[in-house]
Amino acid sequence: MVLSEKYLLEKRTGKTKISFLSSCEVRKDTNGKLIFYDEKGTRVLQVIYHRGVTLAEIEEKLLDDDKMVNSWGKKIYRLSFVIDNKELAGENRFEFTLPPAK
Repeated sequence: MVLSEKYLLEKRTGKTKISFLSSCEVRKDTNGKLIFYDEKGTRVLQVIYHRGVTLAEIEEKLLDDDKMVNSWGKKIYRLSFVIDNKELAGENRFEFTLPPAK
């Protein structure tokens, strides 16, 4: 599945981010990929993004609210993709795929 978004900004006043939340552990790969792992440590998803256009940031947050823990688990991960160029127009593209079989 591919998610793409074209943008046209009048001016830049700060960082522009696209964010996702995940209950899976997320780690960066050196090739412009984020790898998602289930609770058993198995690769379950990967996201390919354009490193020349965006920077990927991963934040881990421990949850302490019982309702949130019941829905999401003990941790949640925020993935933020920060637009990393000075252009006012462009496109962000994210390709969600299954990881290669080992």
